[in-house]
Amino acid sequence: MTAITDLYSQVARFGSLPDAYIAKMMHDIPEAEVVDRAEYLTGVVENKVIFDLGAVGPMSEILRQKAYEYNAADKEPGNGLVKNYHQLDLDEVDELPDIPGLELIVAGEVLEHLSNAGHFLDLLHGYGVPVILTVPNCFSAAGRHYLGRGVECVNREHVAWYSYHTLKVLIERHRFRLVEWFWYNGKPLTAEGLIFHMEPVNGND
Repeated sequence: MTAITDLYSQVARFGSLPDAYIAKMMHDIPEAEVVDRAEYLTGVVENKVIFDLGAVGPMSEILRQKAYEYNAADKEPGNGLVKNYHQLDLDEVDELPDIPGLELIVAGEVLEHLSNAGHFLDLLHGYGVPVILTVPNCFSAAGRHYLGRGVECVNREHVAWYSYHTLKVLIERHRFRLVEWFWYNGKPLTAEGLIFHMEPVNGND
């Protein structure tokens, strides 16, 4: 039997919404720390053999300097500084290059660009190593601010928005489990983005 206090709590949060609707549509967001994205990524890649996907820009140069061995891929041509660079369109490939000794994959601000994010995650699963994903937060303060002015504040090349719940459902459908996660830059719930540290699940894991 449901306690009176539980009923009051539910009414306070959701009003008179039907229980079936609440069960399907309302999802608690676990508490998580806010971190600086650059500091977090440089910390986790230090002295590791990594594969950096979506590797064009200043953040990737920082990761290259911190990693023990840096491997990278992007659809744009490389700058000549990265020995193990692969020019790939991640929406078009059906396999990714073999990387001996790989310890960690970083896919920073990539998923929201892809037409088939699930296929991409399947490719990453094949490596059998942990993956760090970062994505913009669909409920960010900046996005909500401009929405009130009738403007959608989004990169012109993005095709998806992710939240904690939608990203967690997506990775679990493609055989990953969430190890830990963080907000990056800003405040909880309305931060600029999310960081997912996840591991592949095999068989009965």
